This record gives sequence, structure tokens and C-alpha cells, in this order.
Amino acid sequence: DGYFPGSTDPKKLGELIQDVRNKAEANGRNPDDIEISAIFGEQMADPKAGIEQMAELGVGRLMVPAFFFVGDDGLERLSEFGQTVIAS
Repeated sequence: DGYFPGSTDPKKLGELIQDVRNKAEANGRNPDDIEISAIFGEQMADPKAGIEQMAELGVGRLMVPAFFFVGDDGLERLSEFGQTVIAS
């Protein structure tokens, strides 16, 4: 099972994640069994710090919008992102 809150704002995201965890517990479910997914937004300003921030909030899977890599050098930036952020 999973949950995608749809917010990139860390404060709102934290509130939504806590809410789903509370509701899971209230319904006899283990909240750790719910995979939390989120999308990068402002976190792209410092992706490594963004990953840490999301992990602290309980996010286990991140999606990075393709539009961050639009432009003539998009493939190069995507490759760099993969090598410096995803691989580390």
C-alpha cells in the first residue's frame, strides 16, 4: 500500500504524512506498511539536502519531474543528477 500526498511543501507534507500514519493506527494498521511517495519541488535547489529532508519526513520514494531537465543541456544535467544525486 502507498500514499502520495501531492505536496512539495515540507511543512504541509509532514502534516499529511503524520495524518495518514495516525489514521492507519486508528484503523488497526501498521503505518510503516504504507510506502510514502513524494515529488521534488523546491528540493531541487539542493537535491542531496532535499533527499535527507524527505527521508526525515518519512518519504521512501521520490519522483523528479522531467521538466527540471528541459533545455539544450537537459540530457547532460540529467546525467549529472544521476551520477551525483541518485548514485550517492
